[in-house]
Amino acid sequence: MKRCIATLLFIGAVLATSPVFAGPFTNDMAECLVRSTTPAERNELMRWMFVAIDQHPAVRSLAHIPRAQRTAIARKTGALFQRLITVSCRTQVRRAVQYEGPASIQVGFEALGSAAARGLFTDPHVAKYMAGMARYLDKKKLAQALGPLPTAAK
Repeated sequence: MKRCIATLLFIGAVLATSPVFAGPFTNDMAECLVRSTTPAERNELMRWMFVAIDQHPAVRSLAHIPRAQRTAIARKTGALFQRLITVSCRTQVRRAVQYEGPASIQVGFEALGSAAARGLFTDPHVAKYMAGMARYLDKKKLAQALGPLPTAAK
């Protein structure tokens, strides 16, 4: 069973660059995955995504996450994925894979990842920091590049 799950997740990851059909069974699975996670579990998913992003050479020097912590986060996320696939959303996952193919796993977990990311980017501290970047923009250059903007219809 573990091998089957690993294979499905691997296939989803490999196909991440390919367009994937999201049919009704995939949509049901995606909704179940999101509905079946708590805000705390989505926070754990954000932590896992952060650790994964930290593996990229362009950002690797920005965070120093100890190996034991990376392992613990991966273990927790693996347990979450396993529960979602084998218990909470078992029927929806089976139907999506059966009727719409293994790549449907990618779409379902992208929806879950998007739900977690919404929690990240809607946090007031994160939003404030991101908005702060605007003070470094040259408004005159932006206005020149954009040209006159259309006015709203009255």
